[in-house]
Amino acid sequence: MKRLSLLQEALQLPYYPALMELAYLYQEKSDKEKALHYFVEAGKRGISEGYIQAGILTGGYFPPLTLGSKKKYKKPAALPDDKITQAQQYYEAAGKAHNPQGWAYLAKYCKTLLVSDALQGHQEREQEFRAQALRAIEQGIKLGSNECFGMARAFPEQYDRLITTYGPVTYGTYYQYIKSKFLK
Repeated sequence: MKRLSLLQEALQLPYYPALMELAYLYQEKSDKEKALHYFVEAGKRGISEGYIQAGILTGGYFPPLTLGSKKKYKKPAALPDDKITQAQQYYEAAGKAHNPQGWAYLAKYCKTLLVSDALQGHQEREQEFRAQALRAIEQGIKLGSNECFGMARAFPEQYDRLITTYGPVTYGTYYQYIKSKFLK
C-alpha cells in the first residue's frame, strides 16, 4: 500500500513515469482494467511504451512466428476481433509517437496473426493483417528499426523496394564496415 500511495503522490507532481509503475502494480495484482487505464494514460502523456504495454495487455503477447511455422498458437484465434483491433491501435499509437518499437510490435503482431492457426475465425482479415504488417514494417524502417528491416524479408515482393527507398540495414558486421570506412 505504501508503494501505491507514493506512486499516487508522484502523479501530483506530475511525474508521468509513475503512471507506468502504477500500471505494473495493478498488473501484478491482476487488475487488468486499472492496469490498462494507466498504460493508456501514460501513452497519452508522452510515454509511448504505455501504448505498447496496453497492446500486449489487450491482445496478448505472442512471439513472432515465421509463416509456415510448425509451432501452434491457439490463443490468438480465440481473441475477438475487437481485441485484435484495439491491440493494433495501441501499437500503432506508439509508432505514431515516433517509437520504432511500436511499429515493430504491430508488425510482429500482424505477422503472428497470419499464421494459419491464428487465422482461424479471422480468414476474412488475412489481407488486412498482411497489409498492416507491411505498412508497420515500412514505418519502422523509416524510424531506423533494425527489427523491422529484419521482418521485411518476410515480404520478398516488397523487400527490394524497401531497401532501394530506405537503404540497406545498418547493423552487425555491415554497420561495423560502414563505421570503419566512413564514420571516422
